[in-house]
Amino acid sequence: MIKMKQAKLFNTDIDQPKKNTDVPALVIKMDYGKKDGLSKSQQKFNKLTKKIETLQKEIQQKQESLDDALAYYGKTIHPLEMQLLELRKETVKKIFKHYKDKKTFSKKDREVLKHVINAQLEDIFYFSSGEPDDEIKKIFKETQGISYEASLKNEMDEMKETLQSMFEEMGVDINIDDAENTDEYWARKMKEIQEDMASKFEADEEKNNNRKKTPKQLQTEIREKEMEALRERNIKTIYKQLAKTLHPDLEPDETLRKEKEVVMQQLTAAYENEDLHTLLKLELQWIYKESNHLSELSNDKISLYNDVLKEQVEELEFQLEMLPKHPKYMPMQRIAENENFSGVKIDLLREQKKLIQVIDDIKVSYENLKGSYAVFEIRGVIESWKLHDKMNLDFF
Repeated sequence: MIKMKQAKLFNTDIDQPKKNTDVPALVIKMDYGKKDGLSKSQQKFNKLTKKIETLQKEIQQKQESLDDALAYYGKTIHPLEMQLLELRKETVKKIFKHYKDKKTFSKKDREVLKHVINAQLEDIFYFSSGEPDDEIKKIFKETQGISYEASLKNEMDEMKETLQSMFEEMGVDINIDDAENTDEYWARKMKEIQEDMASKFEADEEKNNNRKKTPKQLQTEIREKEMEALRERNIKTIYKQLAKTLHPDLEPDETLRKEKEVVMQQLTAAYENEDLHTLLKLELQWIYKESNHLSELSNDKISLYNDVLKEQVEELEFQLEMLPKHPKYMPMQRIAENENFSGVKIDLLREQKKLIQVIDDIKVSYENLKGSYAVFEIRGVIESWKLHDKMNLDFF
């Protein structure tokens, strides 16, 4: 089988989480002139905003750490992998010549050599960005009993079947055989699928709405509508209010205008992402200058704010969990021992040392395969494979 190629490396031109502006903490302060302390809703508000700020910092720190590790990978590990790739290609070609030598090597020995060759071919296909050369294709066909092109087609057919089954389970009408293998096609198709699923969801919702609801269901529905209305009204209101204050074209002071240009970009991003937390923080910084006005909000309004902020906490927790799984970190996913990439730099250093050692070993082996000690080297390769296979260890 042909191992699927890895994603394009070091693509850092993707949307990054926006760094926080230097704004005051979003917190309801206790009014020491009153006898009572903060209400439960106010305490929950403070707890949620603190959690959001903590998660935002964790996401930023983790992304910086992962990007730093990816840069290290690109500078040190990837060149070694490419060097090893070329060595594997040349070494496999040498081993294959001896695999064809039926006089010198027994059938069992040649069977071992076939396993060695196929193991190396898997790595070659995995790390190669383009098609293999004709000699590698010939070796693949003779050791696998199927051409490279036919094997690749079989894998594509299996992938299509899997996708077809997945779409059918989702209730999506699509013929994979007619699908175009372009990013534009799949972007358009995914948009159509999302719109279709949204329509079906709305139809199901309308059907459910026509059913008689319990008092509890009605109360929950009212609450959800209130929360959505609050989200839309307040996010839009805060945005419009801040946009008037922050618009750089209305600022005569050059220094302050540049500052407002940056903050305006963050305001627009927060509005588009429905990020209530950031909008409230910007509101404190540029309009109220302090958080006293938050304590003046009614408990009902704060309670509704809490529902919105709770959703934001869940979204940030999911973002933090999924961050290491981003496609651009795929090369490190293969290397890092911990799925959350804890200590990924240590794993990369270990991988670097390992690659250097493997390259040195293959260089020695390759030189021997070129000279008069080629047969002895092949017998050593056979014995090494048997030993590694028996102990379930990695071969070179």
